[in-house]
Amino acid sequence: MRSQPRFRSDERLLLALLFGASLVVVTGVQMVSALFPTLSRLVGVPVSTVALLTSVRAFTGLLTPLFGPASDHYGHNTFVWVGLGLFALGSLLCAVAPGFLALLIFQALVGLGYAVFNFSVSAVVGDAFAYQARARAIGIIRLAISVAALVGVPVVAAIAEADDMVEATRRIAAIVSRGKPA
Repeated sequence: MRSQPRFRSDERLLLALLFGASLVVVTGVQMVSALFPTLSRLVGVPVSTVALLTSVRAFTGLLTPLFGPASDHYGHNTFVWVGLGLFALGSLLCAVAPGFLALLIFQALVGLGYAVFNFSVSAVVGDAFAYQARARAIGIIRLAISVAALVGVPVVAAIAEADDMVEATRRIAAIVSRGKPA
């Protein structure tokens, strides 16, 4: 097996930014499942109804092919920002949703942002990295999916279960130090 050339400094910076953004977005998407009981209590619907949040978010992914041509026309970097913007707006609106129907609608916006962001990241890698380095770059960025599941979701769940920020900080420290909630 031949050795891979090292990434240039600008490529490393791009990898770090895309990994970080992916980590935030994937954690935001994955955390909903961990928060089903909390969301059920907050919006006053059964957990089985809260599970629709995952379904509506996944359904919006079916719209992804509609955005590909626009991304090719207006630029892949632009659509990374469009995806992040939709995700952030949807997440903010979810945080202040007055009820379950609003939460469902806003979660669809989160899903759309995730879908647009996700394919745009791959397109940006295709634009920015030489053919020989693309798979490695995508692999590094997609590592965020596992890190979000292993670290991001448990941290979010610990915060959601805590009564205050002191308790949340203690729970997060326990997760980081022992790998499990206190």
